[in-house]
Amino acid sequence: MPFTIKTGKDCDLTIAAKPYKDRVSSWGLTNNTDQQVYKVLDGSDPAFSASVEFELAIVFAYDGEETDSLFAALWNAAGASTPIAFVATVGGMSFTGSAIATHPPVEAKAGEVVECSVTLKVSGTPVMAATTAPAAATTTK
Repeated sequence: MPFTIKTGKDCDLTIAAKPYKDRVSSWGLTNNTDQQVYKVLDGSDPAFSASVEFELAIVFAYDGEETDSLFAALWNAAGASTPIAFVATVGGMSFTGSAIATHPPVEAKAGEVVECSVTLKVSGTPVMAATTAPAAATTTK
């Protein structure tokens, strides 16, 4: 099977069950892994400890006045005790999880699109899954 290169047009971001592909200019799902090895004085096998924290970074066009506003969804969910659900899609793979919303900042520059850039702490580890079934193999006679 040939390798297919993905571009931004192959990506999507859904927040709180609403797709925002038309407003998001970029998103990134990153992780920070902290691993430690503890050697013990008695010479037995070392103990290992690891923690992983994920973040979802989003850059999007300000849409505060729109009916289904990403800005408003994040703003209103900030400080809530319930994380906000997300689905980040790249081609045929999706990453599903929940994140702690924060108030997005607004930055306006003369002559440029007003953009917002926000980084959300992800609650736990996102689930990765195929979004579409692979094409069935065909045979010719």
